[in-house]
Amino acid sequence: MALSVLVIRTSNCGIDSCAVLGLAQQQMDRPIRAFTLTFDNPLYDEARIAEAQARHVGATYHPIPITGRQIAESFADAIWHAETQMFNGHGVAKYLFSRAVRAAGIKVVFTGEGADEMLGGYPYFRVDALNDDPALTADEKSALLTEMLGANPATRALLMPDQVSSPEMQAVQRRLGWLPATLNMAAAQTNCVAPMFRDDLPASVREFQPLASALDRLPLAQRVAGRDRLNQMLYVNAKTILPNFILNYLADRMEMAHSIEGRVPFLDHRVAEVAARVPVNMKVKGIREKHVLREAAKDVLIPQVYDRQKHPFTTPPTRTTNDPMLAFYRDTFASQAAKDQPIYDIKKVSTTLDQLLECPDDQRIAVEGGLQRVASVVVMHELFSMT
Repeated sequence: MALSVLVIRTSNCGIDSCAVLGLAQQQMDRPIRAFTLTFDNPLYDEARIAEAQARHVGATYHPIPITGRQIAESFADAIWHAETQMFNGHGVAKYLFSRAVRAAGIKVVFTGEGADEMLGGYPYFRVDALNDDPALTADEKSALLTEMLGANPATRALLMPDQVSSPEMQAVQRRLGWLPATLNMAAAQTNCVAPMFRDDLPASVREFQPLASALDRLPLAQRVAGRDRLNQMLYVNAKTILPNFILNYLADRMEMAHSIEGRVPFLDHRVAEVAARVPVNMKVKGIREKHVLREAAKDVLIPQVYDRQKHPFTTPPTRTTNDPMLAFYRDTFASQAAKDQPIYDIKKVSTTLDQLLECPDDQRIAVEGGLQRVASVVVMHELFSMT
């Protein structure tokens, strides 16, 4: 069986996967096969960087092109394995990725999951760390935040939305004593779909506060109180998003759909224990995430990877009227299952869909995320005979 590194960043060439590739290659006497997804949208495609990184460490580069048509055609299959809603095509892309890797004869892969969740890699983690840094003035924080927003045009609307003002975020503030950007991102996703709810949706469903409910299930007084804000959110994330989303739906379910076993070296308990003791300013330095990992893996990273900010794992949004995903949404929302599902008002959904291409380019990925959540419910309703 060939040892392989699976680069999971779709269009991205992430420092996590590149570090795993480079460090693993140092221990090998033959080239590792490195796989990465590619897209035809230049804002999301980083095949050139991925190829250069593989060449730098002596690995072989294997691009896997993914098209909008493939995502549309495989959406239902990925939902069948995921058994949950999607807010981006990255789950389908990971499903297609695993299929291609399995077709190449690979059964076991290394992945980069875990580094972001332990070292503050996502943009919202960096916002929370930045806002909690006593060494920075308000003007310095504002300038760094503006710089970070400018460096993430592909995903800022999805992962760095404007502050949500809602009863749920007020409940979060009461529990934590502050408003985390990390949880604001999740609240913004809920706000995106709420206008499409059916008018007769029961109040118990419409008013349910999943973020506050999740916090109530955690021992905040023992594990969160007194910690800096970044580590508070890393703890909450490690108990919620990491096991239930990153390692479940986005990793294991999409990999095992094609009998691929994904191994996560960053989540070795010894690595996790060391990461937990790393000072905050070595996790996030200004707006530079995973500073300690960059320095530890500097010798095996090309400058383009070492110097860049994180670009989260997403697929490109719909761009044109003939995009296959647009046809997929229309067909899905015109189906009998769409009429029968009890959550969303399909007339409201169709209005949102009609306005999708009118959204600014940097906001469309967030609006489409809401449409994908609706499409996921419709597909699950049909696949699993939900009532």
